[in-house]
Amino acid sequence: MAAEPEPRPFITKVWAKNFRSIEYAELELDPLTVLVGPNASGKSNLLDVLGFIADIARDGLEMAITRRGGIDSIGRRSPRGKALAPEFGFQVEFREGTLVYSVSLTTRGRVEYRVKREYARLEFKRPYKYLREIEFVNGHLTKPNLSRIARKEESAQPNLARAASQIIEAETRPHDLNLISEKSVESRFLTAYLDIATESIGNNPYLNIGFVLETIRIFLGYIGIYHIFPNSLRDPQKVADSHPLTVGGENLASTLRDITQNEARFLPELKEALEVAVPGVCDIRVKTAGSYYVVELKHKTGRGAETGLWLDLSHESDGTIRLLAMLTALFQDPAPSLIGLEEPELAIHPGAMAVLADVMKEASLRGQVVVATHSPDLINLLPIESIRAVTAEDGSTRVGRVVEHQVRAVKDKLFLPGELHSMEGLYPAGTGASNE
Repeated sequence: MAAEPEPRPFITKVWAKNFRSIEYAELELDPLTVLVGPNASGKSNLLDVLGFIADIARDGLEMAITRRGGIDSIGRRSPRGKALAPEFGFQVEFREGTLVYSVSLTTRGRVEYRVKREYARLEFKRPYKYLREIEFVNGHLTKPNLSRIARKEESAQPNLARAASQIIEAETRPHDLNLISEKSVESRFLTAYLDIATESIGNNPYLNIGFVLETIRIFLGYIGIYHIFPNSLRDPQKVADSHPLTVGGENLASTLRDITQNEARFLPELKEALEVAVPGVCDIRVKTAGSYYVVELKHKTGRGAETGLWLDLSHESDGTIRLLAMLTALFQDPAPSLIGLEEPELAIHPGAMAVLADVMKEASLRGQVVVATHSPDLINLLPIESIRAVTAEDGSTRVGRVVEHQVRAVKDKLFLPGELHSMEGLYPAGTGASNE
């Protein structure tokens, strides 16, 4: 009998303050989360909060800000034009417990900033004696009081005493434990704590702090928020790393080459979904042209699939190319920790929406999926419980689960979610508009 797969971490919540259109917003996440709202409501900014967290985990805070055009491009401004300090955070559930993390910045003019506060708290499901939670503020351990624990446990639990002594000793070396410094804008995002994890505290494997933090850092770095532009995918692509699919699909050819050559686990499902969504397409292949890869799709002819016509992507429609890239993202194996898709309905024929919705729901069983859309056709195919209504009130983004009376209308089969969205808009619970 096959062993049960190791449970993956799960992002339950993200929040942001003073980030572009977001004054303050907290987004609860499910395996499948669907952001629904009109244009300019802030759906893209909510998705980018997740992308920002992923960039910090992979490359650090400074690079995450630079990719977005600098601090002046991401910070919200007051009505008088004053730059407001952004703040970001998330909550992750994992096998051993819960991690809560946040980082807030201060700004100095349009280009200068520094980290004001970085906070991390680990709460354990299976606490070991006095050790129920671990808290860091700006790289310094604030909970528990390890000196006190070490004194109590010195004779009974020498391993715990030794681990506590290591942490206390490390606290005297700021260059080892400080996650940030007053003179630096760089966030090391949890990795600075790994020095304290040379052994599990009290020989309890559930409390190996360094392993937990590093696992979550890698997990967050494996988030992919996809922005697919078909014109950039038509030409042959240089050979590149095949996994994961990059957020713009720049390595789509290499990814598909790996999937087709190795007959990957989800290759049949990928081909079937593409064939149903794009009638006449029956196969995928990737040819080599020097140091480039060329993706080709096989189209059925009157003489059957065996004698079909192979066409490269320069001959395909925008919708076909976008659909191919999104299906490739959703059928990656191993799956990214979270896949984000912005307006997947663009250039897609309404008849293909059912295929896309089914693949999204299936992919959410392997990793989290977050979709930003305002397509009634797609919304109608997705569960109301997964929808988060996004609105803009007084120029600020609001987001939340759909207000109760609209949920009841859908469950009582009075309306479909897309019909409500088209007629009156979907509203998040707790907003003024939702109570009218």
